[in-house]
Amino acid sequence: LAFSALIIMSAYVSAQNPSVSELFDTIAESKKIEKPLIAEISGVRDNIRSFNNELSFNILIEPKKSFDNLTTSKSLHQSDEQELKLQILGVIEQSENVEVVRTFKSINVIAAVSNLQGINELLTSESVAYIGQDPGGEGGLNEALPQINAHLVYSEYGLTGRDIHVAVLDTGIDTDHADLSDSVESQVCFADFCPNGADNAEDDNGHGTHVSGIISSAGVSSPVGVARNTRIHNVKVLDSSNGFSSSSIIIEALDHIINNLPQVNLVNMSLGTYDRFESFCDDQYVYTRAFANVINILRERGTLSFVASMNNASSNSISAPACIANAISVGAVWDTDPYSYNGECFESNPTPDHMACFSNSSIALDILAPGSPIRAARMNGGSVNYSGTSMATPMGVGCAALLMERSNTLTANQIESLLKNSSE
Repeated sequence: LAFSALIIMSAYVSAQNPSVSELFDTIAESKKIEKPLIAEISGVRDNIRSFNNELSFNILIEPKKSFDNLTTSKSLHQSDEQELKLQILGVIEQSENVEVVRTFKSINVIAAVSNLQGINELLTSESVAYIGQDPGGEGGLNEALPQINAHLVYSEYGLTGRDIHVAVLDTGIDTDHADLSDSVESQVCFADFCPNGADNAEDDNGHGTHVSGIISSAGVSSPVGVARNTRIHNVKVLDSSNGFSSSSIIIEALDHIINNLPQVNLVNMSLGTYDRFESFCDDQYVYTRAFANVINILRERGTLSFVASMNNASSNSISAPACIANAISVGAVWDTDPYSYNGECFESNPTPDHMACFSNSSIALDILAPGSPIRAARMNGGSVNYSGTSMATPMGVGCAALLMERSNTLTANQIESLLKNSSE
């Protein structure tokens, strides 16, 4: 009898704690797990020996959109999506293997960190539609030399972007820079590390200061910005190494703009994931669906999101979120008076207005703007020369700001059309 009880108890423990091999098989066979996450897990399989030494994964959980016959009846006081999201949060709350990292007011996904056992637990929840990666990325910067002249727009039209609000999602901004200190309207930090707290977005890399300078520099110690009188909402999402560990950081920042910054007209994202896509990626993965959702919400209210195509010298793929259909993806052309370039690619004799060799492109690319070489504000004062689609993106934003100032009746679609079709 004692022996039989031991066998029963052993079977119960095994059912509650499947082996690592069993977990891999369950995850690999599940239609709820996206293929890139399966590939990521498979890539570290040999490093996972026991539950006491498991690796964890950054994941995004997408709830179902509505109840079906298998799920419990919903509350009469909540929408299907909200109720299903709460059910998943309840599963996580009871688990020792999954931890919530971020939730969002306007986006129906949950960012979490989980080990294999936790992912397996989530799979058993009828409220879960899909589980995917929460991939990281970086700012779209390559370094090079010289300068840009943005005085023409002001001298001919008198436009400076006055009263246009731009949210710059980047490494922050040098708030003491002579050319930028008066343009900062607000600041907040969502980066992996916020050295000065959540309400401070001081630049600790230089990328964000340069990007903001291209848009709004006053022209005191660096070239004047394309739209010098725009108001900058400084949103730090990139850390001191110019990177972000997960896409949910960017999604959280965009969610913040939706819910807390109704005055923002334009969003600049000189950044992108390491993943690249040959076409529009709105429905590809959980994280691209989340990007599409938040960018669509912004666009519906009239806020345009400009995103760098990134700098992998790819002729048929761009990064996310540039690949989102309602984002305005920006590639780079050589600026006036360029010279030999050696970075992701080599160009011995670049030609002005021709696509820069480092710039990613695809059928989803929307516009091109000068991106190399560009001189703009430098962290700790003065100016510096950089190249990249990071530089081209704020060029596009600056032009959109001038169009908005010229006519406040233009719709988001009209502004995009003007940027795409204008040769001037």
